[in-house]
Amino acid sequence: LITYGRDGPVKTGPGADFDVFPPGEIEVINRQGTLVQAVLWVGRLSQGDGLRTATRLPDGISFTDRADYVIPCAETNRYLLAVDPAIERAGLMGALCRRIRLPAVHPTLGLLTASTIPDSRWVTPYEVLASFPWREKKAEDWFRAHDTGEVVVKTRDRVCDPDTLSRRLSGDGSLRHVLFVLRMNRRVWGWITRKSATG
Repeated sequence: LITYGRDGPVKTGPGADFDVFPPGEIEVINRQGTLVQAVLWVGRLSQGDGLRTATRLPDGISFTDRADYVIPCAETNRYLLAVDPAIERAGLMGALCRRIRLPAVHPTLGLLTASTIPDSRWVTPYEVLASFPWREKKAEDWFRAHDTGEVVVKTRDRVCDPDTLSRRLSGDGSLRHVLFVLRMNRRVWGWITRKSATG
């Protein structure tokens, strides 16, 4: 396809191995929170060989940069900022950190951290209420003491079963909390948060 059509898009799945792609611009598309497609733009339709683009629909916003920036890391601050999955899949975490001048909590968790909420549509802010080396009993006690109703669990790499854990920890209170359970190097860590109204 690239041989016979030198200018144009080559569509593929978002899980494709970008390292084997020929020169061009790679775009990753997020539609309403789900990665739906990757596109290799070649020839005159590419913005530049080696560039990556994250696009979010239906918002119609895009972020383009190179994927070779180092991801700076720091201790968790007042807010966790969940990065748009298209940014992470496109390899643009380091570029986003550079653009909004904020560090990640870990290079592979898709979370930045900040003392205030940044002006960026590429992150979803969560205010950190408690953080600790993960123990379910400690989380349960905290939720019971803080009028918790629904607990939304966010995790990755099969650290826990989010649906099962959510059922066990949700209570009869009036407040909705978001629990991150993630592996930081060799240690599993828990962050109890509430989603911010702005960001």
